[in-house]
Amino acid sequence: MKITAIEAVPLAIPLKPMTPPSPWTGGTRKQIYVLVHTDEGVTGLGEAFAYGAPLAVCSVIEESLARSSSGTIPSRSRRWWT
Repeated sequence: MKITAIEAVPLAIPLKPMTPPSPWTGGTRKQIYVLVHTDEGVTGLGEAFAYGAPLAVCSVIEESLARSSSGTIPSRSRRWWT
């Protein structure tokens, strides 16, 4: 099984007011789902923290990580972190 594509999906989830008030009240939580597609039709789901800039992080994932990971074996993901 080899990776054929990596897709980053930005999400914005509105937060409801909290008691006691929070600095996040009335804001949105920004998160990114990362889909890893394989040549065998298996799709993995992961997350990436957006650091307040989800579109920029999505670009890095799709333009850098996806390109360098295409054709690799998913179970060897350790090499991405070393």
